Amino acid sequence: LKAEIDTKATEKALTALALETSRDKSAMQRKHDNLESTCNKRFEKNEAKAEQLQSKIYDCKVELETKAAQRTVDVLTTRVDACATAVELADAKAEIKTRIDELEKTNNERHERSEAAQTMNTKRIVALEQQAQTLATKEEVKQLEGRMNSADEAQVAETEAVEKRSAKALEEATRKLEARHAKAEEVADQHWQHIRNAEELIRTKADRESVQRDFEQAAANLAALDKR
Repeated sequence: LKAEIDTKATEKALTALALETSRDKSAMQRKHDNLESTCNKRFEKNEAKAEQLQSKIYDCKVELETKAAQRTVDVLTTRVDACATAVELADAKAEIKTRIDELEKTNNERHERSEAAQTMNTKRIVALEQQAQTLATKEEVKQLEGRMNSADEAQVAETEAVEKRSAKALEEATRKLEARHAKAEEVADQHWQHIRNAEELIRTKADRESVQRDFEQAAANLAALDKR
């Protein structure tokens, strides 16, 4: 009777453990969905910003071609080509998406291994229950309880290890994603700095042309006075 009571308690514990594992898997899926949604929103924002920058750069380039020297235009074009483009941002998004898919696949494999281990432990417990029906002494019952407890502890340890590995992998993916976003923002700031430099160059060129015209007009006036 005692062995049967212990067996029922073990079955309840395994059921609770299975429910907890299922909840953990659902929580991990929600975290992954939230991360993917955040990634898509940030990249859409960066793509829109990159397109805006490309349009602004094109406008500046057209204006430079009519007011600045060709050499200055070539230097600015070289700087613009060195910056990240919308295509490069799309490649970064695809790479991060691939990394997230790999992480999801790894987590699923680990959960499957955990479930397989749980199934194996359940079979062992059933076998031990069948064996317990033939035991005759208290010492044998005590040994059986020890083996069942060891199986429970092994299952708990495996579950905790899977959770730690999943959390670490998710943290690493998040860190890399944040680093790529920081790089994209840095490139955007460089674009805006190039645009400001181009606008300043245009204003400086216009001021120089105005001073040159005034100087030529003054020289013409002096020449006219000399002739008189």
